[in-house]
Amino acid sequence: MLILVSAAVALIAVAFAAFRRERSLYIYAAAYVCAGLGSTIMLWQGSRGSLLSVSAASLLDAAFQLCLAWGLRTSLGHPRPWPRRFGLYLAICLLCQILFGGASMLRAASMSLFAILLAAEFLVALEGGRPTIAAFMRRSAWVVALVYMGGFMLRFILILAFRDSGAMAMDQDLVGSYTVGLLVFFSVLWGGLVIGLDISALLGELERRNRSLAELATTDKLTGLGNRHHLESVVAAEMERAGRYPQPLSLVLLDLDHFKHVNDAWGHERGDGVLVRAASLSRGMIRDTDRIFRWGGEEFLVLAPHTDLDGAAVLAEKIRRALSDELHPKVGTVTASLGVTQWKPGEGLGELFRRVDRALYRAKRGGRNRVACLGPEEYSQQSLVRLELQAELESGNRLIDDEHRVLLELAQDFLDLPPDSPPSTLGPYFQRLIDTAVRHFADEEGLLSLAAFPRLAEHAELHRRLVAELNGLGSRLLAGQMDLGEFCGFLVDDLILGHIQAEDVKFFALTRVTGPKGAARGMRSTPP
Repeated sequence: MLILVSAAVALIAVAFAAFRRERSLYIYAAAYVCAGLGSTIMLWQGSRGSLLSVSAASLLDAAFQLCLAWGLRTSLGHPRPWPRRFGLYLAICLLCQILFGGASMLRAASMSLFAILLAAEFLVALEGGRPTIAAFMRRSAWVVALVYMGGFMLRFILILAFRDSGAMAMDQDLVGSYTVGLLVFFSVLWGGLVIGLDISALLGELERRNRSLAELATTDKLTGLGNRHHLESVVAAEMERAGRYPQPLSLVLLDLDHFKHVNDAWGHERGDGVLVRAASLSRGMIRDTDRIFRWGGEEFLVLAPHTDLDGAAVLAEKIRRALSDELHPKVGTVTASLGVTQWKPGEGLGELFRRVDRALYRAKRGGRNRVACLGPEEYSQQSLVRLELQAELESGNRLIDDEHRVLLELAQDFLDLPPDSPPSTLGPYFQRLIDTAVRHFADEEGLLSLAAFPRLAEHAELHRRLVAELNGLGSRLLAGQMDLGEFCGFLVDDLILGHIQAEDVKFFALTRVTGPKGAARGMRSTPP
């Protein structure tokens, strides 16, 4: 029976090893091959085998136990899975066979103690892998090993009890039957334990990989912050909580100023370093209850539960100050613009994100390196469109494209104003717009002159007419003689869309270094 059990478990271990292709499973399979061979030799030698056969069987039994510890140490990644003392154990086992060759009782007693020692090695290997083994499997392994050690201790006691019987201990029915039963029982139990440990390790590895995948799905790899996918689920949950237990909830969206210039001037490696440091500084400014996420690119979003608009503005100012005070190696100071808003009960995620995005744009248009707040009531009066410079309408010259974007932002300021805004409040908006337009037209004409644009004179005349018309309409607007909506129509249709799309594209072939080919498709107006 012992041979059949050992052979069956060995076949299962070999099949499992072939399927899993794990080195530790091959070692476990070798352990049961040793157990099967040792049992076969014991059966063939009869009641009085030769010293050679008895020694071989004992050595195979010792190898069985050592292979169990060896396999466990291998699966747990021990640096020395087969330590030198394992070879010493085999040498001691062989020495005992030689010394006690004529005294079967002493030989059997010594092998019982030796089995207890080798089982202890299994426990040593088990404790070395404590963090990676499930608690249930570790407790089960301890139970099996301790019961095994107890079984052989009882065998040792039984052998000593028969020492005066005049017969060899292994010839006694009680001791012989007990030994065979003990070996059969633990052959099956050790096999189940080995397979259980392997399955536990497999499940543990699967769980670790699932955690890694979950972390990859929810964490930004560069900064270690939550990513946008994770952000949306967390913000939605906080909105639901804030609605159930009426509490304020605010968002702070920050954008590093002129970050593209950092990458262009110093390279992406330096740029990544700035992003990582900015994320760390911002995270250090928030409370334990707040959460910070990477919104995308050089933008970060702070979720501040139990915080109203004023409190979030204070938090944003702390972050702004910390970023502006930081001196990055080689790069220097990189400031940030921050937009702040507060959630309005009943509104959706998209509306909240659009409002904080508009607050950020307000901070940028205000000169950058500042905080701008936008409350729910104020946003209800905002424009439903946003002007954006499409890639196909980029000239390829950084100065011209940057100035075009500023013109778009200034035009967006007018679109965002309440329709009934008093004329007395519009002066600063108009002054920034006319100053920027005049400066841009002058810069553009200078560049086109250097590029030998053949239609420069015609283009400059268009600039002169636009400035004259803009001044005339602006004067009427500020005098209360023109509707704000009509003025915005001129900005979009004539100054922005009409001029850039219809006229500026004519010189793009001279200024583009790289970029999309073909005719411009137009300016996009999208929901903010």
